[in-house]
Amino acid sequence: MIGFTLKVDGKNVFVGGTSDTPFIEYCLLPNMDEIDYVVVEVSALQMKSLPDFHPKVVVLPNIGESFSKTTFSFCSEYMETNFY
Repeated sequence: MIGFTLKVDGKNVFVGGTSDTPFIEYCLLPNMDEIDYVVVEVSALQMKSLPDFHPKVVVLPNIGESFSKTTFSFCSEYMETNFY
């Protein structure tokens, strides 16, 4: 939805991640410098293993009782992983 909104606003946007288009395809684009925004879906588990990945905007769609208790002990740990 974020990528769609940016495209409607006339921005050149790459949308990828865990769904249709892998993020690696952005890295292979010959016109990468022409992209205005990169919108990437990254799971909290992936964020946990990428300490040098610092997005400018984070959307947390899964806050509350349904966070991944198999990966994170507490909801606060889940949220901190996405912000740091």
